[in-house]
Amino acid sequence: MAALKFHDRIRALGDVPAADATVLVACFGQRDTGTEGQHKQAAEILSALRDRQHWLECQCRDDSVDPKPLMSPRLREGQIHIWRHGVTPHAAGCPFYVEATERDVTAPAQPGPVTAWDGDWLLLKAMATGIPERVPTTGERAPAARSAPAVPALARLLFSILTDTGYTTVAPGDVVTRRDHPAVSRGKEAYAGLASIADRQVGKGLRFRDVGCTFLPGLPRHLESLASMAKRFPEGVRPQGLFLGVVNAIERVDNHRSLLEWRGGKDDRVATTTVEGTVRRSGFEKGTSGPFWVIAQLAQQRPGGSFVPVHAYAHPVLSRTVLLAVDSGLERIAAETLLRQINYWAGDKGPGVQVQLEKPLFPEDAGDGLFCHPDFVLWLPGGQRILVEVMGLEKDPDYLASKAVTHPRMRRLRGVVDLVEFRPDDDPFTFGRRLTSLVLKYKAA
Repeated sequence: MAALKFHDRIRALGDVPAADATVLVACFGQRDTGTEGQHKQAAEILSALRDRQHWLECQCRDDSVDPKPLMSPRLREGQIHIWRHGVTPHAAGCPFYVEATERDVTAPAQPGPVTAWDGDWLLLKAMATGIPERVPTTGERAPAARSAPAVPALARLLFSILTDTGYTTVAPGDVVTRRDHPAVSRGKEAYAGLASIADRQVGKGLRFRDVGCTFLPGLPRHLESLASMAKRFPEGVRPQGLFLGVVNAIERVDNHRSLLEWRGGKDDRVATTTVEGTVRRSGFEKGTSGPFWVIAQLAQQRPGGSFVPVHAYAHPVLSRTVLLAVDSGLERIAAETLLRQINYWAGDKGPGVQVQLEKPLFPEDAGDGLFCHPDFVLWLPGGQRILVEVMGLEKDPDYLASKAVTHPRMRRLRGVVDLVEFRPDDDPFTFGRRLTSLVLKYKAA
């Protein structure tokens, strides 16, 4: 039986009770022999450790080894488990010992261009067995260098779906715009585009309509239906589903759970659901309010259990009726201005120019291994385009320095005739007149 000590990431603090160590071995040792009651007890033990920010030190190596094998509680896909740290391996006879070949030592993804998702939409791996997804190279996490945050697979999948279903572009007449009023969709059903993915194959023998839900009030019934779907999943694939839709707000319940809230209908009814794991946010401006596009993974937290949302990714959307993704509150203001302008340019009182607005969700290859990601694109007739960059961090010298490098690069992209910056203190109507002069200029060219 393994002897364990509590550890505060600097030193050992004291012994883990033998009964608790027995439970942890049964549930997270080389073989899972734990009963349902032991799994519940193990989850409570690890949750308490996580709340205290404590680790476990295994005593399978003698005092000449420094550090001794360390383990920590981790929450993954809504399920708490043990993460074996890779500095010092457990002794071969230890119940927590894992062969090196069984460890996933894949290095963290390097920064690079975000690409469209290609492949199955069933992203969840098999239930956690206690083997980490990645083994860190040191026991202590070094301060991270400032860099672009990694984009989760769920975000790439959401961006790909929105791009494929046409939610990244708006043509003149698609929305109704009035001065001092937010834009609204001209169509009666703004979510109709999601119907096009119903027959999309998301895994072997499975379509989105089998595992997917796009309406939060309908999610409880969908979660119940997934239980009967479990037997249809291919061998080795964890039974799972997807929620993809718009919610009004996201409220953090505690460190491990968040509440998704939907409001709608003539009686403004409310529907909510709890995500048991993390809800990742857009890395651009985490304080941006709803509504949001949300994509959530649905699965059992333990074999035979109920299906629940286990984690999710959320990205701000312009409004509940105009489902154009935005990166921040300032982009919402810019998008409203641009929508008014494309309607004006195409209307009877405008210059009669058809201009389409695009919100690209993936960066564009600028050549020589460089990539650019414009905030908005105004597509003029003939393939010409004007880029609109929303300058949200004007007082950040690093941000301004990066824009000084990327903006000239953007101007060299295919078909770009101009680049315009939208700043926090810009008057939207003055900015609109400025854009009109450019549209007239390039229309005549």
